[in-house]
Amino acid sequence: MRLFSLLTAFLLCLSGLFAENQSTVSGYVKDSLTGEALSSALIWNTSNSNEGTLSNDYGFFSLSTAQAMSEITVSYIGYRTKSVKVENGSFTILLAPAILKTDEVIVQDDVAEKNVVKNEMSRAKLDIQTIKKLPVLFGEVDVLKSITLMPGVKQGSEGSSGLFVRGGGPDQNLILLDDAPVYNPSHLASFLSAFNGDMVKNIEVIKGGMPAEYGGRLSSIVKVSMRDGNNQKFAGSGGIGLLSGRLTFEGPITPLPPKNGGAGGAKSSFIISARRSFIDAATLFAPKDYKGNTYYFYDLNFKANYILNTKNRLYLSGYMGQDVLKVNIPIGIKVGINYGNKLAALRWNHLFNDKLFCNTTLSYYKYNIDYNATFGVNSTKIVSGIQDIIVRHDYQYFPSSKAIIRWGGQYNFHTFSPGIASGEQSSQPIATNIPKQYAHESALYASADWNVTEKWALTGGLRYSMFSLVGPYTQKIYDNNYQVIDTMTYEKGKSVADYGGFEPRFSTTYRINKHSSVKGAYTRTYQYVQLATVTGAIAPTDVWLPSSKVAKPQFVDQFNVGYFRNYADNGFETSIELYYKNMHNLITFRPGMPLVFNTDLDAYTLVGKGKSYGVEFLLRKTAGKTTGWVGYTWSKTIHQFDALNEGKPFFSRYDRRHDISFTMNHVFSEKWAGSLVFIYSSGNWLTLPTKRFDYYTSFGGQTSPLTVDYYAQVNNVQAPAYHRGDISFTYTPQPKKERKYKSNWVFGVYNFYNHLNPYFVYLDTDKTTNKPVAKKLAIFPAIPSVSWNFTF
Repeated sequence: MRLFSLLTAFLLCLSGLFAENQSTVSGYVKDSLTGEALSSALIWNTSNSNEGTLSNDYGFFSLSTAQAMSEITVSYIGYRTKSVKVENGSFTILLAPAILKTDEVIVQDDVAEKNVVKNEMSRAKLDIQTIKKLPVLFGEVDVLKSITLMPGVKQGSEGSSGLFVRGGGPDQNLILLDDAPVYNPSHLASFLSAFNGDMVKNIEVIKGGMPAEYGGRLSSIVKVSMRDGNNQKFAGSGGIGLLSGRLTFEGPITPLPPKNGGAGGAKSSFIISARRSFIDAATLFAPKDYKGNTYYFYDLNFKANYILNTKNRLYLSGYMGQDVLKVNIPIGIKVGINYGNKLAALRWNHLFNDKLFCNTTLSYYKYNIDYNATFGVNSTKIVSGIQDIIVRHDYQYFPSSKAIIRWGGQYNFHTFSPGIASGEQSSQPIATNIPKQYAHESALYASADWNVTEKWALTGGLRYSMFSLVGPYTQKIYDNNYQVIDTMTYEKGKSVADYGGFEPRFSTTYRINKHSSVKGAYTRTYQYVQLATVTGAIAPTDVWLPSSKVAKPQFVDQFNVGYFRNYADNGFETSIELYYKNMHNLITFRPGMPLVFNTDLDAYTLVGKGKSYGVEFLLRKTAGKTTGWVGYTWSKTIHQFDALNEGKPFFSRYDRRHDISFTMNHVFSEKWAGSLVFIYSSGNWLTLPTKRFDYYTSFGGQTSPLTVDYYAQVNNVQAPAYHRGDISFTYTPQPKKERKYKSNWVFGVYNFYNHLNPYFVYLDTDKTTNKPVAKKLAIFPAIPSVSWNFTF
């Protein structure tokens, strides 16, 4: 804590380098209809457009100029640009949403210009209005799948909600819901993400050039922001689709009357949303022998915020989701799986003055899975999970319109529960317990954004992260044949393995002219937890493990360079980015070993290295009746492990050579709108045997055939290319004037040209040649959907 206080004092002194005799204005930017905070809104001095800033994640901004300001201008994508007279102290600016009519084209030059001006790259941000326009599976809005339409971000497999980002695995993405981590963000065995679209305000993925305040994962940061709730009036929304139904309520907790003829609002507001699937209703019509079968999921979101005074605000966020599966097979087999997430986050915003903003977050997260199975007289039950308790403390200081200084720290206490097994086999009781593992993870960081000149901007930052695996812990020691020859016991709290490292972050932007710029970035990131998985995408049965004496922390050095250009008065955004990633201490496990409930994972852990590089193109239309984007990625990802493939490099399962995504939204009239999506991706890599041998064994006087597969190389076969087209149409009937509610119908077809993409590949034998043959199983043909959505 003393070190953190010294860091704060040093940075405040450093900020004097940027300070000058200034006029400062600060405040919040919000939606005029709901009171929602608008992050990344652009605010500038009306008399000098070169003096500007952006609002932070909470809508707060601070703008300082060398001369007194009489008026500022504020703009935000999808909202009317507004100029306001400067007021003393901190004040709130309310922006009205822009309503696009069929004969109107809205181009917001200053907002779109951020693509060129902002010293950020390798980022993609989508608001919920854009996400809800996209065609979806079963009529369910999927927040995570929406960002897989951006270059460099790919869906793990058909129907999966796992993300592959620039050659990284699904466990290398830090997914945050209101600043709290979510380890398994999926429902329906990863077919659907766990985030209810009615609760989400926007989603942002950071693929490279990561800010110093984020760390702990190698590939990306995925920030999902929940809505704050309407502080103007009580409202509700919901919908019914083929898969589930949902309902949301929101409103002010203590309504206030309008002030000076403006909007009213409240000191506090809330929003609560629930969603539940209908799948289990189909079992009512199942045959008698299958009446016990069921599957359903549900999730519940809650958020409240309270303005204590002009300098202090509190936010409370909560999420709970659960999946329940029960299968009864008449031959005496019963299987049950119950898994889910629980999350709570309390955040406190404090404004020291009109230049210094602080946020403190305390969050709790727990993921657990219960698996039970009965096979006649035998039974098994397995319980596993992970729990995090996290504290974050972040500062933002705005010394001038040319600079922003950030610093802070975080602490995370991990509790890993690899598994507890119980049951009975052959009338003998089973009781096996893999002990819990405990770890401390913490970090300190500092960074500065500096507009050196009108054309040149720099961001420099440094993060230092630390990790300690602590007892109680028993360390097994193995010989060359992976047999236990000794053990070491660590008492509670005693250090087992300690790691740490500096993570420099650097980015720069040079503005060639008003419409174009070049950008570059370098980042180093460490990851101290990893996923033991056999699927390549996050599944309920996968196990999260900490770094240990054997599994050292993974880390990546990433280099980025890009060219950004806007056309047609900023109505079109284009970019081309090149990236190169050096990956160190990559973790995998020996082929064929069981990952679920294995007490000897250290013995089978392999450590290697890799590299990933590629180029990403993006063309995005942001204005007019027709909007959308086209993205293309060429990439290559190679891994190398001494114990695999004779030590030779091989293609990673996350390698995707070519990837194309096309998204188009069009407003036909005030009642009709449409959306079209097309995706093409090179197939993933598989390890398949090249030969198959038959042996015969004798036991008890009987001879039985035994088939043995021979594997020559790792990831030696590429699956067929994946491609799919989706389409949807939204019909919004004109509501009667006296009605207080609105509704729309969404009609869509997932995979409308019925291409059968493989869900998974399995092995069969050619009866003529007796050679192994790979065959695919496809489960998603053309699937029509319809959903009804309403607001009141």
